[in-house]
This record gives sequence, C-alpha cells and structure tokens, in this order.
Amino acid sequence: MEFKNEIRSLRESVGETDGLSNGSRKPESIISVPKETLLNNLKELMSHESKDMKILWANRVACERAGMTIDEIVGRYCYTVWAGRTEPCPDCPVLNAMEKGQPHETEVFDENGNAWLIHGYPIRDSKGNITSGMEIAIDITDRKRTEESLQQYRDHLEELVKSRTLELSKKNEELLKEMKGRIYIEKQLKKREQELQEKSRYLEEVNIALRVLLKQREKDKQELEENVLTNMRKSLLPYLEKVRNVRASADRDIYLDILESSMKSIVSPFYRNMTLKQFNLTPKEIEVANLVKEGNTTKEIAGLLILSPRTIDLHRLHIRGKLGLKSKNINLRSSLLSYS
Repeated sequence: MEFKNEIRSLRESVGETDGLSNGSRKPESIISVPKETLLNNLKELMSHESKDMKILWANRVACERAGMTIDEIVGRYCYTVWAGRTEPCPDCPVLNAMEKGQPHETEVFDENGNAWLIHGYPIRDSKGNITSGMEIAIDITDRKRTEESLQQYRDHLEELVKSRTLELSKKNEELLKEMKGRIYIEKQLKKREQELQEKSRYLEEVNIALRVLLKQREKDKQELEENVLTNMRKSLLPYLEKVRNVRASADRDIYLDILESSMKSIVSPFYRNMTLKQFNLTPKEIEVANLVKEGNTTKEIAGLLILSPRTIDLHRLHIRGKLGLKSKNINLRSSLLSYS
C-alpha cells in the first residue's frame, strides 16, 4: 500500500507538471521545475519504453543502476539492459500494460538477489492511442527481508505454541492421574487412620490396666527384686517373644542386640526410675523410652514394636511431658540416660 501511494503521488506530480508545461495558469507561489529534473530526483528507477521495448528515456537512478549515461542507454532494449536477455521478460508488466491498456505490476529478483517491485503503465497520445509504456521500479529488498524475517518469526511462534500446547496437554493428563492417585491415597489414609484410632483406644484401655498393675507393684519393699523383675519383664521378655516370631535374620539380630543391651542394664535403676509414681509412665512408654535411650530412631522403634511412626511420636511426646521436658530444648535420649 505504501508503494502504491508513492506511485500514485508520483503520477499526480507528473500530471501537475504536464499541466504547467502546457501553459495552464499557475499560482505565483509555485515554482516551475523542469520535468526531467523532477524525475531525476526520484529514488525510484524510471524509464520510458517504446512498444518494441526500446528505452526512449531513463532517469538518473535508472542510468546509475545500468552503469550507463543517458545517451548510452537510450535506444537499447530494456530486457537487455536490466536482465541481460535477448527477448522480453516473462510476464513483463510494461508489455502487459501496453497490450491491455491497464497498469500492471510484478515482483522480480535481479542477479544480486535484490527484490524489485515493477509497475508498468500505458502511455497514450491525445487521441487515446497507446504509443509507449512507462516502467517504474522500486527496490523492495529490505521490505522482503523484513517480511521473510516476520514470517520466520511467525513460524517460530507457531511452533512454540504447538509445543507449549502439547506440553500443557501432557501436564493436564499427568495432573489428572495425580489427582486420581491422591484421591485413592486419601481414602486409604482415612481408612488407616480409623484403624489406628481403634488400636489407640484398645491400647489406651490396656495402658489403664497396666497402670493398675504397676501401682500394685510399687508396694514391693525390696528394691533390688523389684528392679530385676521389672527389667526382665519390660526389657527381655517382649524381645524374646519377637525373636521367636521374627523370620528375617536382620530383624532377629536387631532384637538380639536389644536383648543383650537390656541384660547388661538389668540391674540398673532405669526401669525402676521409669516406674516411679512421679513419672507415671505406661508399660508401652517405658518400652519406647528404653529404645530411645539405646539410640533407636522413631522409624526403627516403629518397626520393632510393629506400630506406626505417628504412634511412636505420640509416645515420645507423652514421655517428654511426664519427664517435665515439654516446651524445653532438651534432648530426650540425653535425659533418659541420666536415669540409668
């Protein structure tokens, strides 16, 4: 559109100049400029051609591109000067304009790869007969390169959009699968939580019963007998039972190590201290406390006692509270070792 407007303005300018040169009245503010000077100052290549395609006149830009003077270029065939051909160019816009009586245009590339937009216009005499043609060529190399760059950028953007759309589609599928998986896991967790609550209620009932028994045993007067019996009951017997039932050799070795450690401390005051009224620890809390004292982690204790890590953490929390360690930055194992 920009080039067509420029051509339209050029044609109007030429028309106005012709009117002035024919003696029409002009305002005093307009300075008369010779037609040849006006056309020689255009940046477009312009040549006037006969019906047999010989150059009748060419402006300065056309002569410079051909590397000839005006005297050298006049009389030569335009297709020889511009394209080095021996016959008219295919789909020549100037020939088409002279044959059909209408302006024509086409885009061509020269030997250097430069792009040109060529306009052909018919020239008529006073009777309306077509006598010759006018060729106006505009170098559109920069515009074509810009269009190619824009097209490449558009293609690149389309590829990015396609790639991103495919990626998002895959992500959506993955998210849907993940959501289904999470829903299933949540159901299983709720089911497991209900089971743990039932076990917790059962264990609480057992702990109440055990506390009653411990209160009875506190009446024992002989400290050594109480210490030995309590240690054996709480430290050795549970693991002997586990050793009998366990199948994996690795787990059996762990229980044997615990048994060995417990046997070494069987006469220690740890179990007796843990059963004092001032602490009021349940049997299971004493068992957990002993395993913590021996340096076992929550996960390891959970595996040994066949309980969940959450339950072990709850026992540890209760032990800290009963030992007066709640809200204190004191290591539980270090505190338990002090009672050994």
